[in-house]
Amino acid sequence: MIYVFLMIRKLTIIVNYLLNYSFLMGDKRRGEIVEIDFEQGLGTIIDENGQDIQFQLDEISDQVNLNAKVFFEIDLGQSGLVAIKVEYEKVGISG
Repeated sequence: MIYVFLMIRKLTIIVNYLLNYSFLMGDKRRGEIVEIDFEQGLGTIIDENGQDIQFQLDEISDQVNLNAKVFFEIDLGQSGLVAIKVEYEKVGISG
């Protein structure tokens, strides 16, 4: 009886995680590029929640700049969450 309860509890936790995770997928996030490793072709973005997220440098079509503000989406890679569809935040000039 306890075993069944524990299995149901684990299943409930997994389902809740997947439901919450699916809301993260595909949503645009804001962040800042804080690290660039040209040798490995990787960069690191810190999002608005302070979470470090890796991305492939070839995800950005322009030149990669430190401290650049970016928008990106989250995907699940082999080593965890990764940023995809990284694009620079466009700054409007008003005058």
